[in-house]
Amino acid sequence: MPIKTMDDPIMEELRTLYSRERDLTEAFHELKSGDASSELKSAFVQRLHKMDDHLSRIESVIESRY
Repeated sequence: MPIKTMDDPIMEELRTLYSRERDLTEAFHELKSGDASSELKSAFVQRLHKMDDHLSRIESVIESRY
């Protein structure tokens, strides 16, 4: 993709980051529902909350640019 503005590379990185964070979130959901101890499941849930916050922030930045 040709760079038209200085924001283009940053926005591309944000889209990549969003995609990877979303993939990790899906993987954590699978791990959480797997056969794990309650302590481990709790850790997954806590991390999922943080990942959801990250996704929301990234979405806000991307949406504010378009």
